[in-house]
Amino acid sequence: MQSKKELIETAQNCQKQMVDEVTAMLRIPAMGPENGGDGEGRRADHLENLLKSWNLPVERIEIEDERLGTRPNLLSRIKGKEERTIWLVAHMDTVSPGNLNSWDSDPFEPVVKDGKVYGRGSEDNGQSVISSIFALKILSELEEAPEQSYGVVLVADEEAGSLYGIRPLIEQGCFRKEDVFFVPDFGEATGSSIEIMEKSIIWLKASVKGKQVHASVPNRGTNALVEGSKFILALRDALYAHFNLSNSAYNYEISTFEPTKRENEEGSINIIPEVENVFFDIRLLPEYSIEECVSFAEEFAAEYSKKNNINAAVENVRVDPAGPPSTTESREFSVLKDSIREVINVDAKAIGIGGQTCANWFRKAGYSAYAWQTVEGLAHQTNEYSKIENIVNDSAVFVLTIYDLCFRAA
Repeated sequence: MQSKKELIETAQNCQKQMVDEVTAMLRIPAMGPENGGDGEGRRADHLENLLKSWNLPVERIEIEDERLGTRPNLLSRIKGKEERTIWLVAHMDTVSPGNLNSWDSDPFEPVVKDGKVYGRGSEDNGQSVISSIFALKILSELEEAPEQSYGVVLVADEEAGSLYGIRPLIEQGCFRKEDVFFVPDFGEATGSSIEIMEKSIIWLKASVKGKQVHASVPNRGTNALVEGSKFILALRDALYAHFNLSNSAYNYEISTFEPTKRENEEGSINIIPEVENVFFDIRLLPEYSIEECVSFAEEFAAEYSKKNNINAAVENVRVDPAGPPSTTESREFSVLKDSIREVINVDAKAIGIGGQTCANWFRKAGYSAYAWQTVEGLAHQTNEYSKIENIVNDSAVFVLTIYDLCFRAA
């Protein structure tokens, strides 16, 4: 029987190896086609070989993607006396680095400096890939036999909707109905929040059609850029005013309705544009239904068009309903809280978030899933970094959590 102190020290003693492995992994780009890359294949090859070098079992599941052939997902499961499995879930893919001139160093040539690892994907989600697989390694090397099974899932395509990652794995029956999941893809610098629920996501396309004319005679046309800007602001204000409830259980207490992207239309500087298309990203509290929100936006567009004598419309382009909250009464939640307190001396609380993690797909399928890690909040930013201390401490938390759940009888 291992003491908590011994388990924590084992994780701490792996610090140099963790740094070596995270830098080796980050040198291998793993961007999906939406982010200008060719997928996770080479990174998955690297991680599969690493796991096998540690004598860990690996199952590789390729999901067909006509753009790239297939997308890889890795599962490594240590069997216990019971088939029920406690899983750690991290994603291999990253977003693009963006403007390379904004980086202080090459985003795919990691830099270790001042207790941090700099590079694209270092925090999102490289930190969790490394902390998870080292937890698996440490536990697999114990001389004790686990009561329950445990494992790690490394998935593709999280950054673009999980169509080639966790979603098909769930649909294909890769997990048992009694399995429980820890998803280190949300966190705060203090490590004080365990995410148990998420907001629903809606993407709307708001459009205004005008009349194209030469820019020197604007009176002869209708400037879609001008009228579209007015409509976008009016729609945003109306959505915030109508769906104005707050819920203190979430880290951002209200629903959000933000215009985020203009759709490129061909044109010229000397032409009054005919079409303006802008996308809204909406994160909706569970107090409201998706149907209610979409209907309100559509009706507002129709009324606005009639009142202002323009052609405005709203189109629903993506909907991801939130799954039900994971219970805080479970042993898994309690053990995770205890492990966090033991390692970093923080009393973590349950919260909801507006972002989306793999945890939501599990909840929608009827599983319990808890998202937690310790991060500085630098995902998708230039000069992204992960604190080495966080990598090590997170791994120690996962070691304690799984040891308590899988090696000790309930």
